[in-house]
Amino acid sequence: MGIVDAVRGRLSYSRGPIWIYVIGNLLVLGLSLLNAFVHSRDAWTSVVPTGIVLSIIVVLILLVTGWMSWTVEYGRREGALD
Repeated sequence: MGIVDAVRGRLSYSRGPIWIYVIGNLLVLGLSLLNAFVHSRDAWTSVVPTGIVLSIIVVLILLVTGWMSWTVEYGRREGALD
């Protein structure tokens, strides 16, 4: 829904580059799909190096996009109170 809001122009652009949020979330979707395919293979060795690295990358990107979302939402609320 955040991606739809950004495309429709409903998110505040004054509080930072919102496209980092949009591109980050699209990247998370793609990497999570790839990670699901890696985890669907058999055996421990097919998951250990690649699957764990992909999972860590996805979590790091989600932390950044979550922080961006919080910043935009907090900025929207802060602007409404002024």
